[in-house]
Amino acid sequence: MLFDFYHRHRFLIVAIGATAFVFLLASILRHEMLQSNLFDLGIFDQAVYLISRGAHPYVTTLGFHILGDHAALVLYPIALLYALVPHVYWLFFVQAVALALGALPVFQLARREGLSPEWSKVATLAYLAYPALFNINLFDFHTEVVGLPALLWAVWAGLSRRYLQLAIAVAIVLASKAVMSLTVVMLGVWLFLKRERLAGALVGTAGLTWFYLSSKVVIPMFTGGPPAAVGRYSYLGHSLGEIVWNVFTQPTLVLGRLFGPEALVYYIGLLVPVALAIHWRKATAMVPALAMLLMNVLSDMSAQRDLVHQYSLPIFPFLILWQIQSLKHFELNGTRRWLTPRVLGIWMLISFLAFAKFGYFFSLYTTRLTNLPAAKQAMNLITGPGGVLSESALASHLSQRERVEMINAETEPTEEYLGRYGYVLLDTTNPAWRNSAEYSRTLQQRLETDPRFRRVFNDQGIQLFARIL
Repeated sequence: MLFDFYHRHRFLIVAIGATAFVFLLASILRHEMLQSNLFDLGIFDQAVYLISRGAHPYVTTLGFHILGDHAALVLYPIALLYALVPHVYWLFFVQAVALALGALPVFQLARREGLSPEWSKVATLAYLAYPALFNINLFDFHTEVVGLPALLWAVWAGLSRRYLQLAIAVAIVLASKAVMSLTVVMLGVWLFLKRERLAGALVGTAGLTWFYLSSKVVIPMFTGGPPAAVGRYSYLGHSLGEIVWNVFTQPTLVLGRLFGPEALVYYIGLLVPVALAIHWRKATAMVPALAMLLMNVLSDMSAQRDLVHQYSLPIFPFLILWQIQSLKHFELNGTRRWLTPRVLGIWMLISFLAFAKFGYFFSLYTTRLTNLPAAKQAMNLITGPGGVLSESALASHLSQRERVEMINAETEPTEEYLGRYGYVLLDTTNPAWRNSAEYSRTLQQRLETDPRFRRVFNDQGIQLFARIL
């Protein structure tokens, strides 16, 4: 029976399994090369660890309860894995599997559109080989990855009128991150336009309701203010209401961003992997992605406009959907006969090689290899209680405790400040994000003269100071 199941679904099992394995291996390797960060990996590791222990998930990096970050309720079921064995590898596992599982609804959508088995497989591989998928997996961990396969599942369920499945899928998407509610709203609009009016209205209402509750109730309840991302649009206003109002009443501010050079480069990066097999008549498939695309383009944060960070995650699945519907259009109209599975496969490979950041393993990710053994040895000495202050890249390995913070060059190392920690771990040769060599030396000198601390490790620029009990 198992053999028959494998034989019938061999392509999907192998494609999803192989992708998940590669993604998991890549994440672990990056982490072990000391290239992950307390912000963001350590944030979620600390929160999930505390939840799994029944403790209050106050994240010291953020300074508030984890639900004040993105109202990501999905962290609570993930904590069940930490209850078995508390290890950050679980986050990498969840992320790798979730991203790879998106291939299943993509295949089902392709078959639903009437594509042949061969073209359905190509469309599935186009999803798995989309460069942003690989890159997002490398960038620490983010809760919205759990919403990705659910989002594609919701598209299939909505079109197939599987309303119970649609409701479950939408609930998972909303639980993955507050801002995903905007994508759900636009998904509802799209379903309504596809004449699934009841489903569209209910989905859109669910998205609007959770957007209001998360941004106006949940997040402010834990932070005392609006979502942190609001600050990225300060030129448009200082509240969600002001921003939305000015988007529609100040068109010159918006148009300059929408058609600026940086935005055009971003559009090209998103479109190139699918450009060979899309038709403008099927561009309505992108309706669910419009809210996040607009947010990314209008943001002051340039990281929202690249294929490296997680911000494009709610966008590119609908590029794949656009491609699927276009392939069917070409078949029905007898156009682009030159576009064969082999041609598209070659284009996918070229796009992956051009935009996927696998080369980081041979360049950017090698910067900490020289003193990696010393760093590992020092971290193994941190076994006692007390908070930890360290470089962002090292602190992500030490985040399963009630207090862990990264060194910030803008923070004055006062006696009160240092008194918060039981350990201070420095890398004076490779200062990480938000730190500097000068600040590391200042902090080192301050610790050397502080009678509350003693140096317990010093090798290859790695210095560990422990509080004297």
